[in-house]
Amino acid sequence: MGNREIFASRLREIRQQTGKTQKEFADMVMSTAATISAYEPGEVYYYNISADSKKLIEKLVYQEARGELYEGKVAVAAVVLNRYCSGDSRFERDSIYTVIAQRGAFAPIEDVTQSMLDEVPELAKAVDDACRGWDPTRKVFENGALFFYAPDEVYGYQKEIREGIEILKIGNHNFHVDLND
Repeated sequence: MGNREIFASRLREIRQQTGKTQKEFADMVMSTAATISAYEPGEVYYYNISADSKKLIEKLVYQEARGELYEGKVAVAAVVLNRYCSGDSRFERDSIYTVIAQRGAFAPIEDVTQSMLDEVPELAKAVDDACRGWDPTRKVFENGALFFYAPDEVYGYQKEIREGIEILKIGNHNFHVDLND
């Protein structure tokens, strides 16, 4: 028996245990379908990525947003996921690692240790919430932000390419979709 048959068999078993008709059960399953929300995580995983990939995003959030509001931590994690799923040729998208390690994209994560992550216990939950479909940047940007920056730390060319763009401010970061380049 293959995975598909095992899954179908298990669903039939659950439906029988709940005593619901096939339509009622289908409606119940569809009501818990994964969605992306600007306001809260979904009930099931929207981005089903490996534990190793989640740990990489957690390290990035530590480097970029450990002192930020919880919503800001989730938004930074969501930017990684948005880039990974964007189809945009500006981003290395072979894996979560290539998104994070792309030259000039984010702070390096190589020196982040587990003990450092343990200092900020909400990091794992923020990444998990982003993977469950919560993207606070969708309050402004339909498909979510692809970039973020700390406005007090941007100078010269980096400041120029961001002049006049639409932003969403969350904590000390500005999130946006495009650049003026």
